[in-house]
Amino acid sequence: NERMYGKLQGFNKKEMADKYGAKQIQEWRRSYDTAPPDGESLAMTVARTMPYFEKKILPCLELGKHVFVAAHGNSLRGIVM
Repeated sequence: NERMYGKLQGFNKKEMADKYGAKQIQEWRRSYDTAPPDGESLAMTVARTMPYFEKKILPCLELGKHVFVAAHGNSLRGIVM
C-alpha cells in the first residue's frame, strides 16, 4: 500500500499549500520522519514495508530468482533507501 497522507489524502498540492503553506507541505512530503496530520511519515512506511520485503522478496533474490515488484512511489522509495 502507498503511504497514507492522512488529512492531506484526496487533495491536490495547491489546495494543501493554500491551507498549510507550501513549505510545510514540502516538509511533510519529503521528510523522512515528519508525518502529515493523521498520516504516515516515510519512516513509518519503511517500518511497514521492509518486513514484507525481507521475508518474501529478499529470499527469492538471494536464490538468484528474478522478482518483479509493482508498488507505489513512496513504498519503493523507502525500500530503496
